[in-house]
Amino acid sequence: VVRCSLQSTLRFLQAMASVQAGPHSAVLVLVNRVLENLRDLKPHQGFYILQAMSRLRLKHPKAGRVMQHLSLAWRSLAEKNFVKSANAVAKLDLSKELWAKPLKMTLATWLAAMAPKNLMRLKA
Repeated sequence: VVRCSLQSTLRFLQAMASVQAGPHSAVLVLVNRVLENLRDLKPHQGFYILQAMSRLRLKHPKAGRVMQHLSLAWRSLAEKNFVKSANAVAKLDLSKELWAKPLKMTLATWLAAMAPKNLMRLKA
């Protein structure tokens, strides 16, 4: 078995999600690999796994762990990526999770100062 870096796995998953391609079982293997090694990801990389899962409409039982990993880092994301993360959380029906509360609190503080074009992108 050839192992690649977690960053490469994440990039490959993101590419597959962008075109919504690949066999479902292969996509699940990639998602499981990332979620099992979530502690090794930098917080901004959590955005990419949420984005990929959202594009693939993949509601994984461990998706809440991504929000836990990002709980202290929401404000460090670029505004555009923050909006995309919030939309991904909504699309994956994760807004009722315990770890969605830090996201909601950050969103509430950012709404007043958010750029209009990012406000228009917000679907959550």
